[in-house]
Amino acid sequence: MIAVIILGFSFLLWSIVNIKNAYIILPVVNVISGIGWGGVTVGLIANNVLFAPIESRTIYFSFNAWIGALTGFISSLFGAFLNKSLSAVNLTIGGLTFVNMQLLFLLSGFLMMFTALYIYFCLYRQTGNTR
Repeated sequence: MIAVIILGFSFLLWSIVNIKNAYIILPVVNVISGIGWGGVTVGLIANNVLFAPIESRTIYFSFNAWIGALTGFISSLFGAFLNKSLSAVNLTIGGLTFVNMQLLFLLSGFLMMFTALYIYFCLYRQTGNTR
């Protein structure tokens, strides 16, 4: 959960990168992204090991890898479509101008953070499970 929030924060930082501040923000964003993706990967593998029956664990790992690859391919196509659709949009907030790719990072960062916070506050706290 914390890894997803860290990842969402890194996406928000990606959205404010431009030519003027790239030398300062890019190293920070890459470190934060690495921490977030590392946590997500460990969490996904731990869930596979935890829930997959020992006798069919290979099938579970293979199926999860296939689903991940398929989802990654489809989401890349959808992201490219959104990027092309937003090519004419310029949004200025507080002196920062966001173009198509930056808008996608901004949107995905907010959605990731909202999803993680929703799961924590609405699902985990209601069931008493804080894992």
